[in-house]
Amino acid sequence: MPSRKKPSPLPTTFQEQQRHYTLDVAPEGRLGSQASSAEACLRTMTYMQDGTIYTIVARYKDQVIGEGRYRKRGPSGSVETVEPLETHGAMVGLIEAALAQREAARQAEQCKERAGRLIALCCPACNQVTGYDPVDQVFAHSTGEAITVCPSCGGQLSLELIQHHYEQRLQQLRADLLQIEAAMRQIRQLRTGDML
Repeated sequence: MPSRKKPSPLPTTFQEQQRHYTLDVAPEGRLGSQASSAEACLRTMTYMQDGTIYTIVARYKDQVIGEGRYRKRGPSGSVETVEPLETHGAMVGLIEAALAQREAARQAEQCKERAGRLIALCCPACNQVTGYDPVDQVFAHSTGEAITVCPSCGGQLSLELIQHHYEQRLQQLRADLLQIEAAMRQIRQLRTGDML
């Protein structure tokens, strides 16, 4: 009697961009499309209006390994977020992970752009040079990552504190300059003999 080969169990996770794995993406009541990654599903959702509900079915060799229903958030032309309504099997967390990756990439790009706009300002507490982005109106590391306190001393960073610090410094410099000018006058007078 020939032995029967046991069928391989179906995978429990979706392997993006791998052979035999597909995602069927369809807005409710409409024809859908096929994708090979969660990011491709998000790109498909871009073109529909806010609130559109999608069904995504994960397949391995044409057998269902997961399913999910999602509500797209964001106007036509963008996906701000996707609300999971229900998920099963390989779809659990798949779209959420793609959204997190997308957000991380967006933040990295934002930091890169911010780093190019930074204006050097000194911390009012320790004079450590920090950066300020006039577009986003935030202080930042040289990498563009936003900060609220000085990385060197932990002092609070604000334009008002820095302005106050510079005003005090300017007053002190003016007072020092007046003393230096008075000393110079005295030296001139001593050299010419006017003080004797």
